[in-house]
Amino acid sequence: WQAKRITKQIGDLNLNLDCINIPSNFSRKISERILLDNLAKQRLLILAAPFKISSSCITGLKEDLEIELNEDLKSFLNSNYSSDSEECFVEFYSNYFYGTINDDDIYQLQSLLTNIPTLVLYNSISDYKAYFHLSFWLPYSNYILTYTLPVWYWEESREVLEILGKSKQESLRIIRQTIISIQGLLAAFITDWYYLHLIPNYSPRLLQSPNILTFEDCRVHLVKPYIEIITTIQNQQKNTNLDILKIISNQQVDTNKRLKQKIKKWLLCKTITSHSGSVHSLAFNSDRSILMSGGSDSILRLWHPNTGKESLNLKGHQGDIFAVTISDNDRYFASAGSDCKVLIWSLDKLQEPFSFKEHTSYVSSLAFCPDSRLLASGSYDNTIRIFDLWSGKVSRILSEHSSYVTSLAFNVKGDLLASGSYDRSIRIWTPWESKSRLTLLDHSDYVTSTKFSPVNNLLASGSRDCTIRLWRPETGTMLAVLKGHTGTINSLAFSPDGEILVSGSSDRTVRLWNPITVEELGILHVGEHPILCVHFSRDGKQLSVGSSWTGNIKIWNCS
Repeated sequence: WQAKRITKQIGDLNLNLDCINIPSNFSRKISERILLDNLAKQRLLILAAPFKISSSCITGLKEDLEIELNEDLKSFLNSNYSSDSEECFVEFYSNYFYGTINDDDIYQLQSLLTNIPTLVLYNSISDYKAYFHLSFWLPYSNYILTYTLPVWYWEESREVLEILGKSKQESLRIIRQTIISIQGLLAAFITDWYYLHLIPNYSPRLLQSPNILTFEDCRVHLVKPYIEIITTIQNQQKNTNLDILKIISNQQVDTNKRLKQKIKKWLLCKTITSHSGSVHSLAFNSDRSILMSGGSDSILRLWHPNTGKESLNLKGHQGDIFAVTISDNDRYFASAGSDCKVLIWSLDKLQEPFSFKEHTSYVSSLAFCPDSRLLASGSYDNTIRIFDLWSGKVSRILSEHSSYVTSLAFNVKGDLLASGSYDRSIRIWTPWESKSRLTLLDHSDYVTSTKFSPVNNLLASGSRDCTIRLWRPETGTMLAVLKGHTGTINSLAFSPDGEILVSGSSDRTVRLWNPITVEELGILHVGEHPILCVHFSRDGKQLSVGSSWTGNIKIWNCS
């Protein structure tokens, strides 16, 4: 459904594009690409217009400048503001305009690209001086910032260079490179200014000498004012961020106290021992009338969590059941295990599960999309398969992991899927695409668990390296590392309000964390065996924990 929504948005935009009057001096093809891409990504757009060069200009300057500008400026921006960067994404075009531009063109362009932050560089060069202009606007703003550098008398500079012993050809090369360097300086200044106001703790590229300050032919007095402005803004932003952090810190101290008091009231209400072996996976339905468990005894068991009594057991697997899950609409149960099968049980046909055996090795993980239509399965055959319950077919195979897929999790919107693997990576996918969006590589050992927060799209991952890491899944930024466990993190669960992150480990403990302050709130000592799974009820009133051997399911009342 997400794919259909986006396809509809693009379709609507395509219809609108047919009605848009794009000036003949602008590339219609690039305009459409920019507008369509803006649905999926936000970035700073930089457009360089062709130079307005006098016909009386020296040939060596006139003929080579356009070529060098296009290639050198593109290389400069790719090196310092790469289009692959998630932090400061810049999209650059030197072929957007078919000819030179003027102020009227700028106003027409702003009305066309009003929702996209855009920088336009345009210049005029006579036979003895050069003018450098820029226009810049923020999204949905009618204001256009226009700035012009002081006039540069390039002919005088060329004469000085020749007096100093440079040949005519060498002098012209230096003049051309200076013009291009000034363009790069203006582009870098506006880009740093923009992202300094947008991203906390952004590191301006202009200040990262020597990577960006390669303007060897620019005079120090030209570059210095821009450096000073960026430095001032950076210091102002740091001070503002510190003030905000102080306020947040005080609030967080109060929150931690409240959560610790809340956890002290949690009570162990039931211990269930019917599984003959390990419990690998647990799942509540929406009203907590059912707790489903799967383990090493091959039986899928349904319990009433308040009484601890078994209400039903379902058979169909041979070998360990590694994963169980329940769809958000409670209509479907799913299970998977060492027999390479995924069984899907419908409430109206609990004794007749639908079976698909697309995987060629153990199926270790399952996740229902919140729309209750798609089911993702991860396997030791290194693949993820997206099963469409409506069509009864596998709609997509995701095969970028190089080792066992151990965990899967959808975010609350259903537009992101996270997978963890023995290849030590976490991959972020969209369910309708076969290529992953991001790969996260900071864990030093197998990734064993992934889980999205239900309130803020925060992603948590657990590993055999004994750490939990918190991520921003849209950008791949690692936000924090949670340390405390001394064994593999086997399972993670967020409370429905996102305030508490629960982790179960082979070190025989369940630890409780505040994912915002990344502080440990408490430890549940649950026995003498490794903890294999933890699962919150959807209302947050109960926490279930599964472990190896005796007393292998425990249920806490959390309200």
